[in-house]
Amino acid sequence: MQPDTNDRKLGNLKILAVQTDEWTFKGLVQLLDPFGAQLLMASGPEEAALLYSADKAPDVVLLSGLHDKKRMEGHAQAIRARFPQAQVFVMAGQAPDERSVQIALRAGVSGLILKDMTGEQLIAAFHQALAGLTVLPLRVAYSLISPGTTPHVSMRRNGPLPENLSPKEWQILEQLVLGLTNKEIAQEFDIAEGTVKVHLRSILQKTKKRNRTEAALWALNVMQQPAERHPL
Repeated sequence: MQPDTNDRKLGNLKILAVQTDEWTFKGLVQLLDPFGAQLLMASGPEEAALLYSADKAPDVVLLSGLHDKKRMEGHAQAIRARFPQAQVFVMAGQAPDERSVQIALRAGVSGLILKDMTGEQLIAAFHQALAGLTVLPLRVAYSLISPGTTPHVSMRRNGPLPENLSPKEWQILEQLVLGLTNKEIAQEFDIAEGTVKVHLRSILQKTKKRNRTEAALWALNVMQQPAERHPL
């Protein structure tokens, strides 16, 4: 399914992939090109500096090589020094080790993305970082808090929920912000994937959003507004 016009506006980003193999780069192009993203590839920070000037920096920089912790940390720091306004992400496989994630965050990266994420999830993650948040997939974030424990994150806003959303709809919106797929949301709440789709249709109708990316970005904005929260 092709993204709609508003998705293209959301995805209008300059993205630089550093130390990325050709196949990974082609995969990124295939995922993000339909959203209007402009992608370039560099072999390292030195070539990145030749592709972009400091006053015309990329919006997002994607780093590979999480397995080589020392090199990744050096590249992240060099990119941050050259392009301080850019959001730097590290790309990882399904199960990055906790030490690597901690080193990446210490190096000042904006977050971590997994190679199995969809184009919509990537675009949402980039915009979350541009809004000033550190972005980690739920299963990665929770592993740092409670290693070896099944992820479960749920937060309740005090007072009525926005747009008359039900508590379950708000919980599902939180999972959208974290970048989960319908299947992952269904597994998180032990419900059918079809039930998730029903909730999503209701969410889009109530929030007057056209797709899950818009809804996630709207929820992200609401979450950043002052409101006391506490765990369920």
